[in-house]
Amino acid sequence: QAGNQVVGVDILPEIKQRDSLLKYYQADLDRGLDSVIEQIDNRKFNKVLLQDVLEHLRNPEVILRDCAKVLKPNGQVVVSVPNIANITVRLSLLFGNFEYTDRGILDKTHLRFFTQKTARRMLEECGYEIQHSMMSIVPIELIVGISAHNFWMRAITNILNILTKLFPTLLGYQCIFVASPKGARPNKKS
Repeated sequence: QAGNQVVGVDILPEIKQRDSLLKYYQADLDRGLDSVIEQIDNRKFNKVLLQDVLEHLRNPEVILRDCAKVLKPNGQVVVSVPNIANITVRLSLLFGNFEYTDRGILDKTHLRFFTQKTARRMLEECGYEIQHSMMSIVPIELIVGISAHNFWMRAITNILNILTKLFPTLLGYQCIFVASPKGARPNKKS
């Protein structure tokens, strides 16, 4: 919709929004991007989005290192991972519970868990320099089933946003990073 040319990579043989992609490649991300790199013929990208991906991989470091190979000199990787240190998980653990769920931080398909600190360290150890990081707020409207446009829900969301900025590691829902390979010239517009 914004006029970007998007190339998709996933393990799924077919995807729902195929028409919105310039190209789609099927690949097992746990094995990295080698098969895709061969197919794209050394094409380089401005951005690589790894949103809600790394927690599903046994070795997310492999994909992070491979992504650096397909970035332009000023390219960036955008990563989001759930924050296992969120207060909801901490309280569950305090009461002796560690129950997987159908979605969210403890989604039963998650193989790896991250705090803001461990996600940052992993990115840095994989050769990235972080330009920007933030914590998202808990999507309370999804939990309670009330429209995000509801007056009270907007008020609660605004309060939660302020509290999350004050206590990011405690209340943050997802850790979000924008990073470039070390030594790259990051794009300041992002």
